[in-house]
Amino acid sequence: MKALLETNFGKIISTEIQESKVIFEVLLEVKHDIYRGHFPFKSITPGVCTLQLVRELLENYLGKKLKLVKSKNIKFSGMIDPNITPQITIEIQILPADSLQQINMKAIVLGKESIFCKYDGEYINH
Repeated sequence: MKALLETNFGKIISTEIQESKVIFEVLLEVKHDIYRGHFPFKSITPGVCTLQLVRELLENYLGKKLKLVKSKNIKFSGMIDPNITPQITIEIQILPADSLQQINMKAIVLGKESIFCKYDGEYINH
């Protein structure tokens, strides 16, 4: 299966690296096939695609493939309609881990005025 970013689901337009956090600005492609089925008359970014995008951005930043082991907390607090919010910000904070194989992180997915998702996850090298 192709990665979302390889299918032009979204385009990274900027990356800012801070101490333990990386911030991505992503422009969503409203004409992507996913939006035809979810939903034809009101495009909404599926929650699973939001989580997949976070993983792909983390992989992009770390330069390695990852496998989700545990999601400790996922809270969707809004729907991303790419017609209304075509550009989103994804902040990923890398947290201390128990081993070199483990990557713990917290992510926040934001629009200009909204928080769409907060997500704590644990990954391992894949």
